Amino acid sequence: MEIIGPSCHESCPEGCWGEGPHNCQKFSKIKCSPQCHQGRCFGSNPRECCHLFCAGGCTGPKQSDCLACRNFYDDGICKQECPPMMRYNPATYSWEVNPEGKYAYGATCVKNCPEHLLKDNGACVRSCPVGKKSVNGECVPCDGPCPKNCPGVEVLHSGNIDSFKGCTIIEGSITILETSFQGYQEIYQNFSFGPHIPPFHPDKLEVFSTLKEITGYINIQASHPDFKNLSYFRNLEVIGGRTLTEYFSAIYIVKTSLTSLGLRSLKRVDFGSVAILENKHLCFASKIAWKKVMNSLSHHILMQSNRDEAKCSKYFIC
Repeated sequence: MEIIGPSCHESCPEGCWGEGPHNCQKFSKIKCSPQCHQGRCFGSNPRECCHLFCAGGCTGPKQSDCLACRNFYDDGICKQECPPMMRYNPATYSWEVNPEGKYAYGATCVKNCPEHLLKDNGACVRSCPVGKKSVNGECVPCDGPCPKNCPGVEVLHSGNIDSFKGCTIIEGSITILETSFQGYQEIYQNFSFGPHIPPFHPDKLEVFSTLKEITGYINIQASHPDFKNLSYFRNLEVIGGRTLTEYFSAIYIVKTSLTSLGLRSLKRVDFGSVAILENKHLCFASKIAWKKVMNSLSHHILMQSNRDEAKCSKYFIC
């Protein structure tokens, strides 16, 4: 069945996209002069080759005559690269901001990246590469370990402790119990035996050396001859208290072998009480200015049955 419709303009012998001479369908020639190394041209003469930056043909010899770009499209011109954001000044021997610089957004050069993307090294990217973090929509080198969020666990043990390597924020809480250091046999509700969880040495807690924030609480009820302080958490700055444990506590340290806390970077306890109880070897806990750290006026400091201050002052100097 032949479809009859309006005719193309007389200047469109090869077809058209619509009415008028401006809608002529154009075809790139592929039978070109041998001088056209890229294989596309707009005529048969040696000087009628498409520009090297063209892809799929052209209507003339210039970068602006391309039907599509081989690399990047910049305001009607095909380029090998987008204009760099920085340029070298040979007179001052230094790098300067290039006012003509643009970011690579796919195959297009743009002055600014879309809001849902990040700027990195002259390009618009979905996420920052290793060693960088996002700051105000731009990827910048990390100062120390890059932020890494990790979920909390119900109880810390040898089977999950390595998952915290490199973490800077724990979304949840940390609980260290006697079973953490001693190991335990898992038993299911039907009284069948699950896997045996082996013990781990307190030195394994060094995985928390990069930790800066816990959004929930820290609960420690464990003893070990080598578990003397919490210096493993030496970079911990914030305990959020979004969830609390016993006594509505964000910090709950009970019946441990600790001799001191060592939380030297702790700046804030946003919500919740501080309960430090029955640690018979623990000194200096009462010397900490907890009220300057705690942001919640409705919570309390519970400090009972730790090492006698007189004995602490006899053997230690704060």
